[in-house]
Amino acid sequence: MPTFQSLIPNRQALEGMWSDMLSHQLPVLPPLSDFWDALPEIFSWIMSSAPVPQRALIQHGSGEIAIRSRVLPMGVPLHSRSTLEIIRFAAANHLCVDLRYDGSLRRIEPYSLRQTAEGYFVLHAIRSDSEEHRSYRVDRMQGATVTSQVFTPRYMVELNSTGPLTVARAEHAARSQKHTSRANPPLSMHGVRKGIQQEKYEWLPESSQEPSRSSVLRAVWRVHTHEVLGQEIRDGRHLLS
Repeated sequence: MPTFQSLIPNRQALEGMWSDMLSHQLPVLPPLSDFWDALPEIFSWIMSSAPVPQRALIQHGSGEIAIRSRVLPMGVPLHSRSTLEIIRFAAANHLCVDLRYDGSLRRIEPYSLRQTAEGYFVLHAIRSDSEEHRSYRVDRMQGATVTSQVFTPRYMVELNSTGPLTVARAEHAARSQKHTSRANPPLSMHGVRKGIQQEKYEWLPESSQEPSRSSVLRAVWRVHTHEVLGQEIRDGRHLLS
């Protein structure tokens, strides 16, 4: 098992490759020194049997619920979603954020996204200048920028997503399919035949001098015909002969 001491001879090489390997993949690349300085504590914890240290939660209002799902709730305003994703990235990497809010700029340490009992979404953070706790309504945010300023978490960072990916339930998928079918008017039998006939003439060559190619195209057309008709039947469309 590697140790921190075994990594020290490789630091110079890592510093040389740090930006080239990662800067094009991330909105903002945290400095290597901040990761490196945390390694001794991490290795010490790995080699010991001590439990995982848990930080306290940042103070929040009564009845608030933490939002940590990978997919933001539907109630989050559309114009705020991209801002929250920027803040989530910064929080996961312990980087401060320049938040544009109510016409002014505030540098913050982001910690938690919560929904209040009244249904509002609020971001709990610490102001970098005053070190005071603040909460910001998500619908009033006007943008955010990740900075290169690293912060040492004072509380548990709850903004990074956890848990399994959200999968649509079967009945929801069925409703979505039904909605899609309504949006696209059903084709009549005449329309289906006309479409198939048109594709047939587009696919089949006029000349029969290439029997192998022609037979292949006809086979493909037959399969396509069955697929089209089968899909129409599966969609609940009644085809009349």
